[in-house]
Amino acid sequence: MSLDASASTDPVSLDIEVLTKVIRGVEDYLRAGDIEIEPDKKGRLVSVLYERFIKTGEEPDQKTIVSYLKLVA
Repeated sequence: MSLDASASTDPVSLDIEVLTKVIRGVEDYLRAGDIEIEPDKKGRLVSVLYERFIKTGEEPDQKTIVSYLKLVA
């Protein structure tokens, strides 16, 4: 894979704290329930949850994370 140095792109800004809380919440639920989901599905789920918490400004909470997880697991 090569990157074109001439391509002009703006760096993506991530809130690492929010992203970490979302991933931790997803992983904790899956581990506790001995549940596995496909990596691509998990990635999309984390992305949707991250966007939700960023857009609303709400603190990631396990109740919301679990409600989304139940839709895909």
